[in-house]
Amino acid sequence: MSVNPWRDLRVTPPVAGSLALFVGISFLVVRGVTASWDRAVVLAAGDARTPVLVDLMLGVTLLNEGVIPVIAALGFCLLLWRLGGPRPALTLFSAAVSGEALYVLAKAAFRRPRPDLVEKLSGAGWHSYPSGHTMLAPIIWSLGLVLLARHAGGAVRAALLALAVAIPLLMAMSRLVLGVHYPSDVLGALALGGAWMFLWLDASRSPSTSRSPSTM
Repeated sequence: MSVNPWRDLRVTPPVAGSLALFVGISFLVVRGVTASWDRAVVLAAGDARTPVLVDLMLGVTLLNEGVIPVIAALGFCLLLWRLGGPRPALTLFSAAVSGEALYVLAKAAFRRPRPDLVEKLSGAGWHSYPSGHTMLAPIIWSLGLVLLARHAGGAVRAALLALAVAIPLLMAMSRLVLGVHYPSDVLGALALGGAWMFLWLDASRSPSTSRSPSTM
C-alpha cells in the first residue's frame, strides 16, 4: 500500500463545494458587497463582550497561536503513526504544511486591512482575509481529530468528532469577539480551510494501489 497521500489528491464534491463557496465569498468581499454587514457584525460582537466571554475566546484563539498549532500537528502525527502507520501521519503533516503555504498565499493575494472598529483584544498580524487562525482550525485540529476518531469507538469517537466540528466554529467566533476579523474573513477561512481538510481527508483513505485507472 502506498504511504504517499499526495498521489491520491482529487477534487471530490465536498472539496469542490467548499472551494466554490470560498470563491463566492471572496468575490463579494472584493466587490465590497459585504462591507455594511461586516461592520454591523463587528460592532455587535464588540457590544456582546463580557469578561467571561472574552476569557473563553482568548482561550480558544490560543489553540492556533504561536507554536501551539505546530506542537498540536506534530502530536497528532505521532499518535497517528503509532495507531495507523505512516500514511495518516504523513497525510496530516502534508495537509498542515501545504495549508500554511496556502494561507500565506491567500493573505498576500487579497491584502485586506483588518477592522478598526472596536478594541483588538488579541494579536493581529498582517492582512485580514482570510482569517489564518480560522482557516488552520479545520486543517490541523479537525483533520487530526477525525483521523484519530477512526481508531476509537463509542463515546470517545463521538467526542472527537464533536470537537472536530466545534473547534473551527469556536475559533471563528473568537476572532470576531476579539475584534481582529470581519465575519466574511472567518466565513471565507472556514470555506477554504474546509476544502483543504476534505481534500486531504479523502487522500488519507484512498491508497492509489487500490484505485482503478478510471478513478485516478
